[in-house]
Amino acid sequence: MVERRDAAVGMLRMLAEVTADFWDDPFHHAALAAGFIAFAEGRLKDSDYVKRLAYEIYEEHLAEKIASRSANFPASAPPSR
Repeated sequence: MVERRDAAVGMLRMLAEVTADFWDDPFHHAALAAGFIAFAEGRLKDSDYVKRLAYEIYEEHLAEKIASRSANFPASAPPSR
């Protein structure tokens, strides 16, 4: 399961390089990655599975994005007295 997620996140990063307007929305990247994974697993016809997988991948992408932004902010200094 972890390997599948790592592969999906890798695909998202790779596909982020595409500059067409369609690809401006990271959810489209997640949906495509989910389709690739579902196809490889033989579950492409299970639309509910593909949809859930796309949302999981997208949520992981957003969590990584938030974490990377948080890492760029300096730690708050304690209030002075």
